[in-house]
Amino acid sequence: MLLYMIRHGETGWNQQKRYFGVADIKLNPVGIRQAKRLSLKFKKMRIDCVYSSDSKRASDFAELAFPGRMINKTPGLREMNFGVFEGKTHTQLMDAYPDIYSNWLKDSYNFHIPGGEKLQSFRNRVLKAMGSIIRKNRGNTVAVVTHGGPIRIILNNICGSGNIHGVMPKIAGVNIIKYTKGKASFVLLKGKLQKKHG
Repeated sequence: MLLYMIRHGETGWNQQKRYFGVADIKLNPVGIRQAKRLSLKFKKMRIDCVYSSDSKRASDFAELAFPGRMINKTPGLREMNFGVFEGKTHTQLMDAYPDIYSNWLKDSYNFHIPGGEKLQSFRNRVLKAMGSIIRKNRGNTVAVVTHGGPIRIILNNICGSGNIHGVMPKIAGVNIIKYTKGKASFVLLKGKLQKKHG
């Protein structure tokens, strides 16, 4: 199986560097152009199935990047729920929740954002959704359009990294992963991932 792992295009909140997961923000004009440009690259390529998060910014991007294709909208590929962090910037969080925010950045797996999703639950949800996609598509070429958080989870899981903040996938960027007999390897990886120590 060959997997094209694609982050959705730009939104107004990406531009403003706000945290958002459950907020269903649409693509901005730049994000729409990014999807249309990507569609030209994929136009002559074999793609057997297309999956996306069911959030508007991901599913709209998928529909523009793969016009005329059925998009399998998958709730398990949604971004993490950031609870009280939703809609806020780094500066706003340092002002409003300095201790909570600092603790979460230092130890995201063990520190829970109030009103948000536990990182371990988020990780389990994303990996379960991806496991289902992989099982259904052995031998296929598949495109998955999702968010920065789920892509981080998937990439970190493959390389055995425990640092969820170690890489931020590029907006509208594509990573390519090959699965052979259930084992994943990177064909194209944007950014560096830190290996888990110990």
